[in-house]
Amino acid sequence: GWALFAHLHNHPFFFDNPSGDIAGTPVPSGQDAALYRELAVTARLQRAWITNGLDTLEIPVSEFPAIPGD
Repeated sequence: GWALFAHLHNHPFFFDNPSGDIAGTPVPSGQDAALYRELAVTARLQRAWITNGLDTLEIPVSEFPAIPGD
């Protein structure tokens, strides 16, 4: 009877990244999308939270199929 309420995933800023991309976007990657779809089935994940420490994107399980994957 357990259900995983939320998966909190951090997309931190990298201010000293040599490429100049500081990252920190609260957007799911293809790997994130695959994990969320798997956890929705295996652990009954109800939502995913992606944060950069300032902004947080909350994705309900009903939206998992719409996340572009790889």
